[in-house]
Amino acid sequence: MEISVEAFEELVKVNSDRIFNLCYRLSGNYNDANDLAQDVFVQAFKNIKGFKEQSNFSTWLHRIAVNLWINKTKRNKIVKFVAIDKQDDDEDGKKSIIEHIFDGLTPEQIEEKRQLEENVRNALENLNEDYKIAVVLKYVEGKSLEEISKICNCSIGTLGSRLSRGLKELEKNLKKS
Repeated sequence: MEISVEAFEELVKVNSDRIFNLCYRLSGNYNDANDLAQDVFVQAFKNIKGFKEQSNFSTWLHRIAVNLWINKTKRNKIVKFVAIDKQDDDEDGKKSIIEHIFDGLTPEQIEEKRQLEENVRNALENLNEDYKIAVVLKYVEGKSLEEISKICNCSIGTLGSRLSRGLKELEKNLKKS
């Protein structure tokens, strides 16, 4: 597939927020997510000829992002999950997601919800890498099983197994906390 620089720039505009959000959820760090997202688009540009249009372009980009993140975490041996109440880009005075959720709650209710969020984040951090990717793509990103199977380069049956085992492991991790 041949593509002009202008056309690729348009594809970047359309997909950049989605790819950055995935990278942020996987890496847990704004700067790492920014670097990873840039690497995704560099790899996509370099390998655009290899895109066979058997899936959506966004699915292909998600697969590149997941593969780059896996490679990076294997190198660094660090796997984190983003805390939705800790956002590096809140300097503009906007409320974080957690602040919106907590509007109108009592301090006790807020503390209970914060503790639950902390427990879920810790449980996710301890998931097997394959399970974490499947759970994040399905339940955080809202991807279909077909898209996730393409991103992860596995069958839907394997993906179903990863999701099932991931949720069981997540539940077990939550019971420990």
